[in-house]
Order: sequence, then C-alpha cells, then structure tokens
Amino acid sequence: MRKLVLPILLSAIGQTTYAEPPHFKDHQALYTYVAKTEGYIEAFSELDQPKSNVDITSIQPALPTTIWGKASIKEDGVIIGSKRYAFLSAKDWPPSSATGPFKLDLQLTRVFLDQSGRRMCLQSSLGGNGGWARWRNIAVIEINAAGKPVIHKWSAMYASCNGIFFKDKQLVIGTLWHHHLSENDFTSMKLDLRNAWEGVLQARYELNLSTPGNAFDFVAFKK
Repeated sequence: MRKLVLPILLSAIGQTTYAEPPHFKDHQALYTYVAKTEGYIEAFSELDQPKSNVDITSIQPALPTTIWGKASIKEDGVIIGSKRYAFLSAKDWPPSSATGPFKLDLQLTRVFLDQSGRRMCLQSSLGGNGGWARWRNIAVIEINAAGKPVIHKWSAMYASCNGIFFKDKQLVIGTLWHHHLSENDFTSMKLDLRNAWEGVLQARYELNLSTPGNAFDFVAFKK
C-alpha cells in the first residue's frame, strides 16, 4: 500500500489548477469586480436623464425635491433654489489643470445619485479626438446638514461615477492612469483606489491590455 501513496499524491498535484486573472471588456465590469473583491458598496446609480437633440443650456435631473428643491445643472455650475454654485469655486480632487477650465458638455453629461438622495455625481466626457477623448470631468455634489451643497471636482482618464464606492460610510474613488507618452502604444494601466478626499491609497490593480492602446480589453490583478 505504501508504494501507491506517492503516485496518488503526484496525480493530485498534477490536477491542481490556478485561477487566471479576470478578463474584462469594459470598465463597469471591472468596477463591479473590484467592489466584490474589496468589500466595497458601489456608491451611485445612474438616473434616467432624457436629452434634447438640439443645443441645451441646462439639465433638470429627477432629484428628490424635499432635499434639493428646484435644481438644475449648467455647464459651469449648478443652481439649487435660486442660488448658483460655480464649479470654479469647487474643491479639486485631485488638483489638475491638465484639461483647462472645468466645464460640462451637457449633451454628454450623465447624472448619478446615491441611495441617501443627498449626494449627486456628474460625469461628462471631454470628447474630441486622440488623448482628449479619454478624459472626463467629474463633479460630486453633496447637500450637507445645513442644506448647502459641497462640491468636489476633478478630471482624469476614463473617470467614472461608477468607479466611486463606499467603504465604512466613506467614499473611495477609483482612478485609471498610465505612464506612457503615446496614447496608442501603452500596454498597461493602473487602477488606484483612494479614499476621498485625503487621497490615501487603499488598493491598486494592474491592467494588462490585450491590444496596445485599447483600454477596454484587459486582464486585471491586484498588486
């Protein structure tokens, strides 16, 4: 019987398989995976926000009126009640002047709301060609206990309200980045998860692209 032990053990070892890094075709799937892996709660859900086919000057999202009253979104700020709050005076996270003055393209703006109804997230692609098409403006607007809005804003590659999470009732923000100068030749990216608004790193993921420059086809693993 002793002679059978070694072959049996070797056979068992030979059958051991190792999990492949998860393969993603879009960023939403990545954020859902990260939330599950890290034990986060996805902070925001997108509101159904119909848009006009012609030029628009403001958006009136379906926000809880008991909290927000009459609210509208302009390209350079928000109006709550009768008062205008400009993005120019909002707090930066992280500070960035890479994209110039912070403005929203209202045709491209997506509106998100958290479960409390007191925190809104705005996401707007900068559009354009080449590298600028990768950048987005994000604004997080929260109604505080005094009924006043507190606004944080930032710009980053592929920034998304879907990449914002709750951890122990605090916000954690995911930002994608890479070091390469060429927008067409980079083969890897990193996803940093940092607590808002101090910016302390909570976790980092490495993204290896299947095709250089294609940031929507990659495998990801935690560093």
